[in-house]
Amino acid sequence: MINEKRGCLEVDVLFVGAGPANLSAAIHLMSLVENHNRGVKSGRLKGPELQKPNLLVIEKAEMLGGHSFSGTILRPKALQELLPDYRQKGMPIEGEVIWNELHFLSKTGRFSVPFIPKQFENQGNFIISLSKFVRWLGAVAGEMGVDIATGFCGKEVVFAGSRTIGVIVGDKGVSRNNVRKDNYQAGVEINAALTVFGEGARGSLVKQLDKKYSIFHPEYPQVFEIGVKEVFKMPEGSLDKGRVVHLMGWPFDNQKDGRSKEGGAFIYHMADNLLSVGLVVALNTEDPLLDPHAELQRLKRHPFVSKILEGGIPVHYGCKNIPCGGLFTIPKLCFAGGLIVGDSAGFVNTVELKGAHLAMKSGMLAAETIYEALLKDDFSQEGFLSYSEKIGSSYIFDELHKYRNFRQTFKGIDPVRLGQISLQNIFGGAFVRDELSFVPDYKHTKPLKELYKNADYRKYGDVKHNSPFLPDKLTDLYYSGTKHEEDQPVHLKVSDPSVCASVCRDNYNCPCTHFCPAQVYELDNSGQLSINPANCLHCKTCEIKCPLQNVSFTLPEAGGGPNYMVC
Repeated sequence: MINEKRGCLEVDVLFVGAGPANLSAAIHLMSLVENHNRGVKSGRLKGPELQKPNLLVIEKAEMLGGHSFSGTILRPKALQELLPDYRQKGMPIEGEVIWNELHFLSKTGRFSVPFIPKQFENQGNFIISLSKFVRWLGAVAGEMGVDIATGFCGKEVVFAGSRTIGVIVGDKGVSRNNVRKDNYQAGVEINAALTVFGEGARGSLVKQLDKKYSIFHPEYPQVFEIGVKEVFKMPEGSLDKGRVVHLMGWPFDNQKDGRSKEGGAFIYHMADNLLSVGLVVALNTEDPLLDPHAELQRLKRHPFVSKILEGGIPVHYGCKNIPCGGLFTIPKLCFAGGLIVGDSAGFVNTVELKGAHLAMKSGMLAAETIYEALLKDDFSQEGFLSYSEKIGSSYIFDELHKYRNFRQTFKGIDPVRLGQISLQNIFGGAFVRDELSFVPDYKHTKPLKELYKNADYRKYGDVKHNSPFLPDKLTDLYYSGTKHEEDQPVHLKVSDPSVCASVCRDNYNCPCTHFCPAQVYELDNSGQLSINPANCLHCKTCEIKCPLQNVSFTLPEAGGGPNYMVC
């Protein structure tokens, strides 16, 4: 970052990241203040009116929802609490779930589960596009007086002693060689009485907070999955309204060829003749050749899946990382001057494949904590300790506690292990010892010579992309709308390139060239690793899964990245 005296902006509350958590927080806080002031005017409440707080939400995407990606099946519980009149306000719903299906796949066959386990029941839930939903939430927040600034990313947390006092927004117009260009614009420093961090999973600023406050327990590091998804335009009349399909088995848990993985897949019928097909795979795999994009293409070639997709044309693509560690990996949630909400905190129900409603609820509880601070005029760390208490007495805790040992004990997916989930649900996770520790995802990766003793590993990396139905990574990248300013500092930092070309290549065949869903990393003809940062979809898998921890993700110039429209 180029050092210079920066402009400074003062706000009451700063929200970093315009996702469901922070937008819900801003909306709920405004509602609480408005209801309080109405109560004071009517005599129902005693005390003075509250001054309308100055709230600012900053978002690194060029437009709201541009970096918002998920399945998504939304449980409307938090939405009904936040905006009871959400239908009248035009909340975008792709479809209401009418029926569920659960199938176990073999390589060419399938077994349909005759009953749906409670974890997969979705009647009463909504199929949504998270990007559309975020744009709608942003519009609601804007109407209530919340300021939202897109194309601005928080690059650095600002501390005053032991207190967080805001963030510095990233510079714009800096060349790859760290020289100011003609369009240079210095990022401002935004100071706030409170900063709410909701920048998504594996947040860049949350990592800085961890260095300052040690918010993550060393024995319970966050662990992750990666989800990749394509959206197909289907022929008129070919979709079944409200249909939700979940898939287990193939291409996961394939022990015979040394490529055992944990994960599952889904197919959701959406509005406007759109259908989404996605795949989620745990990043604790031993396989250095894990390629989520290739696994998605394998899934689509299965007779059952290809029949559903018949006549469809891929039109959108995206990916994201998902925190899946559950209850024990939640960090310290409040500290002097700051709170953490949503995916940044790891509020995801991994078993039920849902996180949006938990993110929204965490934002609402953060808003209630801020409202209490406004009433008391107390913005000390002690004034925000009630946030953690609120989380602990909410259904966020209830859901995460029920499945608190899921990631520690779940090794692959088959009918027997599905029964383990059911036991965990019945007994609240109590059938195994609590607080089983985690190992970071990258430590699970095994060298090729250990994993592929009796096989030629090279044949596992190829999927023939011989039709529009099976696009390669670069074609799918085009469907994601990804765009970066080419002449900017490289945001993917490789600590020691020589290690990539020797130790990593010889032992692991450079896993980043496989697991990256956007072909950011490639081995050239000389065996050297080359990086195409303009391809990056911001999933951070390279930072999470690099076996030598030689790659770190930093934020590129704001406004760059994917442009999700219906994902």
